[in-house]
Formats: sequence, C-alpha cells, structure tokens
Amino acid sequence: MRRTTLNDIADLAGVNPSTVSRALNKSNAGMISDKQQQKILKIADRLNYRPNSSARSFASQKNFKVGLILGAIENDLSSPPFALFIRELCGHLQQHGYLLLLLWAAGNEQDIEDNVLNFLMSNSADGYIIGSSLISPQVIAALEKLRVPIVTLFPDHSELPDQFAIAEIELEQAFSTALQSIPSQFGTDILFVGASGFRSNTKLANLTSAADKLLGNYKIDALLYQPPARSFMLDRTLACEMAKKNLEKILQYKVIFCASDLTALGIIDILEPMGVTINSDIFIVGYDNIGNFLEENAIPKFSTIDSNMGVLGQRTAALILEQITCPANKIKNISIPATFTLKEEIGE
Repeated sequence: MRRTTLNDIADLAGVNPSTVSRALNKSNAGMISDKQQQKILKIADRLNYRPNSSARSFASQKNFKVGLILGAIENDLSSPPFALFIRELCGHLQQHGYLLLLLWAAGNEQDIEDNVLNFLMSNSADGYIIGSSLISPQVIAALEKLRVPIVTLFPDHSELPDQFAIAEIELEQAFSTALQSIPSQFGTDILFVGASGFRSNTKLANLTSAADKLLGNYKIDALLYQPPARSFMLDRTLACEMAKKNLEKILQYKVIFCASDLTALGIIDILEPMGVTINSDIFIVGYDNIGNFLEENAIPKFSTIDSNMGVLGQRTAALILEQITCPANKIKNISIPATFTLKEEIGE
C-alpha cells in the first residue's frame, strides 16, 4: 500500500503542499486561516497521514528538536520537581511539532565544556536549553558567533550576552508571604538550613531580602552544611545526620526555613522522636512541595514553598520556540513566581 504524501493531501484540499505543511505544523499554523487548517487536518486524519520527520526537516532546514543539556543528569532526573519541569517542557514542545533531545555533558570540567561546545556546533537541534553552571567564557564566545537560540536556566546573574534568554523562578514574594504567615507564638528568630551551594545561597538571599523589606524585626541565622554527596535521593538521610550533629543549635529556634522539603524531613526525623510536634512546638517551612508527588499523608504536614517547575517547563518551551520561529523578535526573559503553601493544623 502506497504511503500517503503531502501532495496527496494538497490535491484533495485544493492547496499547495506548502500550505499543507503549515497546517500540520502547529508552530506555523497561524500563517493560514483556521477554516483552511481544519479542512486539511480532517483530510490528513481520514488518510491516516503522519508527517515524515526527515522530509519535514529537509524541506525546512530545521531539525524540529530542542536540546536540553544537563551535567549532573542522575541528580536532575531523580528530582520530582525537575522531572515535572521536563514533562511539561516535553509536552509543550510536542504540541508544537518539536521533540526534546536530552544531551549529557559528562566528565571533568574541561570535558564538560568541550561536550557543551560540541553539542552547540553539531546542529543536532534548532535551539538549546542549558543550566547556567554549564556556561563558561568559552561557551559564551562560541555562542556569540553561532547565534544559536539559547535559554539559560537559573542563572547566577553574572553578565550574559543579550543572545541568552533567561528562565528562572522568582522567590522573594513567596518568602515574604511565608514570613507573614508565621503564627505569632513562634516569634521572629529564624534559622535557615540547607546544603551549601548556589541553590541554598539563592534561597537564603531571597529570604533575607524579604525579611529586610518587611521590617518585622526578623533575625535570620544560617546553618549551611557540606554533605558528603549530592543526590536528591539522599537529601533526607544526609539532613538527618546533619541535624544530629547540630541538634543543640536547631533546638534554639522555633522557626526553621529549609532549602528543600527533604532537608525539612531530615530535621523532623530527629525532632519528632524527642516529642517535638510540628506546627505546635516548631514551625518549619520546606521547599519543593514534594507532597504533590506522594500519596496523601505519606509525609508530615509542614508548610512549603512550591517552585512551580511545571509552569516553568511550559513557559521555557514557549520561550525557546519563539526564538526559533521568530528570530527577529527581541529576546525575552521569564520569571515564574514561586508560591507559599501554609499547612493547616497550626497549634495555638
């Protein structure tokens, strides 16, 4: 049985093959009328037509792929919030006729830089999404020459060329809401706990900034520890061990902000056997809202900040597609607001 072609659909619809191509490619469908698009889609559906990706790429000189370059891939993919980001990123791209290409930049610092450069110069994808930790001066120099569409995730706000679009989470307002939600009986002395590094430092900076702007006499202390390993799956165990070693300091505070929900759970694992009741004796705020990914009552109910990684995935996909399909447009940045979730049953 002969395979249905673009020309077959064009003949039945009474249009040019290029018009059929636009109708079948959602990212370009706006170039024709809705009525014409629906007519073409119905014919394609009746003939069980599916686009040939190779032919489509050859005709348009595009790969119809977006590359996501990751370094510590095992840590990234073990994190439920980041998995949610990838799910929504992938789903939005697929809705618009693009596929997500996962690329791993492995090895030592020089190997990682070389891998990133090789990916960017390979023409494997029409645009790339990359974490700021993988961007070196050499990578920046190469990109300025290549003019490849780029979205940078969670930049450290060092100087980046205008070619880099930025996708990040806005944290300060969520921390401000959390501070204002602390029940009065817990006071305003706060301990921030997290594994040392860029992510914890960013959260601590936003918490401190929010406290300064509220003028609520908040006193913020920090307990930043160096874990022997970096893994989302080990965060709870490592935080538990940290809490044992720093128990005297932790017990001095009735309000604790944590860099992750698993850090909060590690602390709770130590405090609860001592008779300390969450939301009654101590007020704990986590980060990630991992309760969304677990069965109800699988973890203790403590307040948390949701980074809204799913929304970030959708918006990042839209951002990179705009760069690919409308290269003349001014490059935009996006900042998705995190949200604070106050758990019920706060004791008096």
